[in-house]
Amino acid sequence: MLLMRKPERLFLVSAKPATRSAKARRTLSARALTGIIGKKAGTTEGFTYSDAMKNSGKTWDEATFKAYIADPKAAIPGNKMVFMGVKDPADIDNLTEYLKTAK
Repeated sequence: MLLMRKPERLFLVSAKPATRSAKARRTLSARALTGIIGKKAGTTEGFTYSDAMKNSGKTWDEATFKAYIADPKAAIPGNKMVFMGVKDPADIDNLTEYLKTAK
């Protein structure tokens, strides 16, 4: 079995379901997270966002992503993504670092 670094393992467990093909994502309530850092929230083509996400005015920089991944409902009230968040600050840091490099 291949041993993965912690950030990759955390990504696979907590965020990988959101990274399926564009066709598969149309039925999910989350967009792909690869390439999210630096992207404007609610703008990925082919995905239906809640009005709250589309109108949030947020751009996914590191601080914004960390706040959202820790508590999605508080960061963007009214968003439709069903995700309880990642509570461990070290896990949030690891996930953020991994996503900055994931393509």
